[in-house]
Amino acid sequence: MLHNDGGLPLLLDQFLEDHQSLQSEMKIIDDCLTNLERSVRISYEDMKELVLPVKHFYEQLEAHLLSEEKELFPLLLNETEEHGYLYFTFDLEHKQIKQYIKQFLFMAERYHERTVEIQKANVLISLRFALEAVTAHFIREEENLFPEILTLHEKLV
Repeated sequence: MLHNDGGLPLLLDQFLEDHQSLQSEMKIIDDCLTNLERSVRISYEDMKELVLPVKHFYEQLEAHLLSEEKELFPLLLNETEEHGYLYFTFDLEHKQIKQYIKQFLFMAERYHERTVEIQKANVLISLRFALEAVTAHFIREEENLFPEILTLHEKLV
């Protein structure tokens, strides 16, 4: 896949740039979320103002995660068996993060429709939890996964 052409460090730089871009989107969502957490009531328009950027963020995040899965994860499985645990750890985190955001979107829709009794706080907490999971995931990738992949790459070159 990536050989001696220096492509892996450039790819990791792109993933770091993606993290920064996604974190900027998360900041916008976080500001909106914080305002709603202070509100007594959330109107349809308030919820819509929160859901729209979350949906956009989710699309961007999903594309980023898929790219990592296609470009980085095979390196963990193919190069050495001792690093397979990283693959399974980060693959599971990708699945969980996507599920957390989907859960928020599902709850937000039900809150608006009032088809089931969902408390405002539960909807907002589900998004807060998802954002914190994404932040923690990015930190683990930047501190553990990316350096480990670079080390593996350097050993093979």
